[in-house]
Amino acid sequence: MKIEKLPSGSYRIRKTYKGQTYTVIFDSKPTQKEAMQAMAKELNKVQEQRSSMTFRAAAEEYIGAKRNILSPTTVRGYNRKPKY
Repeated sequence: MKIEKLPSGSYRIRKTYKGQTYTVIFDSKPTQKEAMQAMAKELNKVQEQRSSMTFRAAAEEYIGAKRNILSPTTVRGYNRKPKY
């Protein structure tokens, strides 16, 4: 975990965990303890969101995220395929 100073004056911490990159931004330079606590809180928040998501909610979120770049026929097909 590395603390980087951004051009805006803020500080950023990035951590890769299980192939995903998580980012926490601070206004002032955090101590190592504050950085660890903030990153742990971010990881817990993301894990809680994923553990309580149903297949239907995940499918709708995926389709919503890709709707602007997929053709209308593909979106219709995605909505039709899983009969949830």
